[in-house]
Amino acid sequence: MREEELVGLAVKVLVHRFGAAWGYDLAVTAKNASVQDYLDALNRVFAGPALTRTRRPEAQSCRGCDRCCAERAPLTVIDAFVLSQATGCRSLSDFLDRYAYVAVTGPVVDITLRRLTDGYCVFLDRQKRTCRVYNARPFVCQTF
Repeated sequence: MREEELVGLAVKVLVHRFGAAWGYDLAVTAKNASVQDYLDALNRVFAGPALTRTRRPEAQSCRGCDRCCAERAPLTVIDAFVLSQATGCRSLSDFLDRYAYVAVTGPVVDITLRRLTDGYCVFLDRQKRTCRVYNARPFVCQTF
């Protein structure tokens, strides 16, 4: 995506060449920019030509790359809410019981996505190596 196509957005992602690799830089252009503006900007760029991946250079796109699915995936409250809707759960509590781990240590509450015995995320389609809730995937997965 060319920079001029990004005019008027709260967050711009500027694609740069760093030696032999392609990467990006962020420019926040509005005082009221939100985390969602950041995610929207990243996802627009990731939908275009492939950037150089430092964690799995052989992967040309997110599709079929399951690298992030083996990592610990902490959830924000918004992530949990969005995923509870995407999975058709009756309530947030139902979602947490079925798909998350919740650990409470004093005043700290840690919510992470459940992983199966193979160590991969509960939402990974093992055959296709893709996320079954891709459009609702958590913040940490979108920014991996």
